[in-house]
Amino acid sequence: MKIAITTSDGDNVSHFGKAKILPVYEFDEKSLKLTFLENRKSQIDLSRKHQWNMLLDMIKDCDVLISAQAGMNAKFGLENASIKVVLDEGIVEEVLERYKKHVEFLNKPLF
Repeated sequence: MKIAITTSDGDNVSHFGKAKILPVYEFDEKSLKLTFLENRKSQIDLSRKHQWNMLLDMIKDCDVLISAQAGMNAKFGLENASIKVVLDEGIVEEVLERYKKHVEFLNKPLF
């Protein structure tokens, strides 16, 4: 599965509509291996609102988006594109580790 993360500075997870950089990773849920693929750079204008369509087009091949926040229209657009939205804040690497641990926990047998 592919995971995209929103960041404005390359270090911290940001609001979806303000993302200047979208790092994309390949994630194997069984082995929990995470491989960096590329940084996708957006051309958003921070003085304008509602540019989420441009960002959505950049990540249509991704399965999961990790973002600090997303507006209501963007959330519906992501849902319609079958992209799961995970809201989290912090340093990109730490957020990825939390996501990996969450997936690992969910994959453990109950008994």
